[in-house]
Amino acid sequence: MHFHLLFDGISFKSSVSNGYNLVLFDANVCKYTSEESDALLCEEVKYSIRGINEDVVFDEQDFEEY
Repeated sequence: MHFHLLFDGISFKSSVSNGYNLVLFDANVCKYTSEESDALLCEEVKYSIRGINEDVVFDEQDFEEY
C-alpha cells in the first residue's frame, strides 16, 4: 500500500547544533547554494527496536482512514 501525502519534505530542529535540518523528498523542488548549507546523502539507516510497553492499547477510532 502506498500513501502520497503531498509533502515536499520535512524540517526539524537539529539535535547537535542550533540549526535546522531539511529533508526533501524531491531535490528538484529547491535550489542549493553552498554558502548557506551543506548537502548530505544518506546512504544507510539502521533501526534497532524493542518492546517497551506490553500494555499499549491501539484504538482504531483515534486514527483517520486513508
